[in-house]
This record gives sequence, structure tokens and C-alpha cells, in this order.
Amino acid sequence: MGYRRMNNRDLWEIYRRWQAGQTISHIANVEGRDRKTVREYLEGLESLGLKLDGIAVEQQHFYRLAKKLLPVQNNRGKPVREHLLPYRDELREMINRRKEPLKPKTAFLVVKKKYGLDVSYETFKRFARAEGLSRPEKKTMIRIELPPGLETQLDYGKVGMLLDPVTGKNFVVHAFCAVLSFSRLPYIQFVRTQDQVSFVTSVVDMAEYYGGLTEFISPDNLKSAVIKPDLWDPQLNRAFAEMADYYGVFIDPCRVRRPTDKGKVERIVPVAREMFRMLKELHPSCALVELNRHALKWCREDYGNREHGTTGIPPMQAFEQEKLKLKALPEERFVVPEWKRCSVHSGDQFLTFHKKRFSLPARWRGRKVWARYVAPVLDLYDDDEQLIRQYVTNRSERRYWKPEDFPAEVREMMNGGY
Repeated sequence: MGYRRMNNRDLWEIYRRWQAGQTISHIANVEGRDRKTVREYLEGLESLGLKLDGIAVEQQHFYRLAKKLLPVQNNRGKPVREHLLPYRDELREMINRRKEPLKPKTAFLVVKKKYGLDVSYETFKRFARAEGLSRPEKKTMIRIELPPGLETQLDYGKVGMLLDPVTGKNFVVHAFCAVLSFSRLPYIQFVRTQDQVSFVTSVVDMAEYYGGLTEFISPDNLKSAVIKPDLWDPQLNRAFAEMADYYGVFIDPCRVRRPTDKGKVERIVPVAREMFRMLKELHPSCALVELNRHALKWCREDYGNREHGTTGIPPMQAFEQEKLKLKALPEERFVVPEWKRCSVHSGDQFLTFHKKRFSLPARWRGRKVWARYVAPVLDLYDDDEQLIRQYVTNRSERRYWKPEDFPAEVREMMNGGY
């Protein structure tokens, strides 16, 4: 406990509490004193004739008596921790350096042995807290500004739960978040899933919301966007890559576990979470589609017209400049395909997709192919993206096959003639 000089008023409070029958431990706790200090002064008061069972004295008379107990002046010597002041910078450098930093206790032991200091570790801890030695120094962040129309950052974040009016059960809601790096205008869409179709559909909706696309799209490394992260050659999800080809943009995935690569959209995720909770309170009976309409209105009219803390310009005002640099969209909206890796059964040379079975020639037994589905057409590709077979599906049939894929006797059996 740090040193505090006792004065008349402090001693009067201790005396009053003592006369009221409070224990020494309680007095020490509420007055912020050590129990030994309280006991020492109470014994001194008793020596002056002020007994516990005696009559309480008047305050001014008490001051005149207690004057004999109080120190005339603070003759306390120089605090021991001040002996550490000359070594403060050296301690901070050892604790906060980038390579091989020392723990605060280890740095203290080094200085103590190096300079022969007679200082306890408890004293050092008080000194470290007062000087902020145990706190790492704040990193200097470089603010990266990009020209208009160059980059869009994407990310997902879980925002809460919502009641499904059909099933009567709650389901998890995620927020698809996008931010234009120049204007900082956000796009927020609440979704139920993060699968490849939902993800690419959200990107297409985002493109129509902005009225164009930037040169680069920087997504997080979720599986719906990046199948296999790699610094130089990432393996993109085929539906996402196909969308990028269609619109003439480039995918630039962020590095794994590097949130600073997409810092602008990282800041929007907690904002989207708070906005979702606000909309639920304002519109408790709204479905997901209605909440998304309110979210887009909030992005433009509320967040978009508010002065941005970093740029100092409202995002909608900056967007008026950026939209002129966006890539124009084709006349037809991109139809999002579903890609899936399928295994051809080695026994019957059929593969299964959406609970339907499709045949391939015998040479494909035991091998894997890529299935691309845009209702009602299913295309099957090899690893070199060469088309193998195309099927047109319908709701009623469960099995699709070509007679030329099988020997004559197998065809008879499959036709029911065996």
C-alpha cells in the first residue's frame, strides 16, 4: 500500500468509527489504511486519555490532543522506486523490442544484477505500472489510400439469430459485407448461409447495388471464395472465378490470418452486427428480405451521408466520384452456377448429383469429374475443363444414362428386358 500522510481529519474519522464500535479491520478497509497503522494511532489516542467507553470529545479539542500524535512533517526518504528511473528507457527497450523481447520480471532481474540495485520486485511492479512498461507500445499503422474504382473488400460476420416464420425456429444470420476502398461506401446483406451459390449471388447483388465493379475484389479466404489459399497461386472457387471472368474483374484474395489486408471491411462487420440488432428492435416482425431492404437504405442514407472518421468525407459524396471509374455491368445478370467435385462409381459408372444419378463412359470408372449445374442443365467436365457430357434434367426422373456407355447385355437389363 502506498504511503499517505495522516492528518487531523483522517485521524478524526478513525476516532469516530472507533467510538461507533467498528472493528480495526473494517476501519482500515474503508479508510484505505493498514491495520497496523490504525492500531498504532488508536493506542496513541488511548494513551492521551481517549477511551473507547469514554465520552466523545469535541472535534476542536480532539485536534489539539491529536496534534501530539501526528508527524510534524513528512521526513520520509526518497521512494525506492525512483532509483529505477535512470533505467526506465533500457527496461522499456528490453520489454518491447521486436526480436527476443524479455518479460518485465526478467528485464528487472537483468537491470538489478547489472547495476547492483537494492530494489524489490514488488517495488518494480509498482514502478512498471506507473510508467506503463508492461504495456506494449502501439504499432504505427500506415493508412493506405487507393484511387477510385480499384478495390472492393469482402468479408462475412455472424450477426445474430432470427425467427423463421415457416418452421417457428431460430436460424443463424450472417452479414455479407463489402466496402469500396476509396469511397468507403458499404454494402451489407443478411444471409442464412455462406455456401458458394449464396456467396457469388451476394457479389452479383453487390455489383448491381453499386452499378459497377472495381478492378480488383479482395475477399477473405472462406471456402466459398478460395478453395486452397496460396500467396502466389490461390485456387479459387470455380463459380467465383467464372463470375470474375464474366464481369472482367480480378480476384485478389487476402493473406491467411492477415486482417489488416482488408482493414476497411473488417471495421464494417461489428457495425453490421449492431445495425442488425437495431433493425430487429425497430422491425421485430420483418423477414430477412425486408431487413435487407432496410439495411441497404441505412448504408446509403445513414452511414453514407455521415462524415467518415478517416477520410473526413461522407461516403456517398466520395462515391459520386468513384462510380464514374467502376466497370460497367453487362446487360444480362450473371447466372450463378453450382460447381461440385463428383466421384464416378467404379461398379456401375454412375455419379450422384442432387440425389440424381448420371452415367459416363466406362473409362471414367473410379475417377473424379467436375459437375456444373445451372437448372435444368448439368455439364460434366474433366480436370482440364473439357466438356465430357451434358444432361438436361427434370423433376420427375432420378436416373439419366446413355445407351452407348454400356455393353448390349447391360442395356437390355437397364431397359427391363433381361
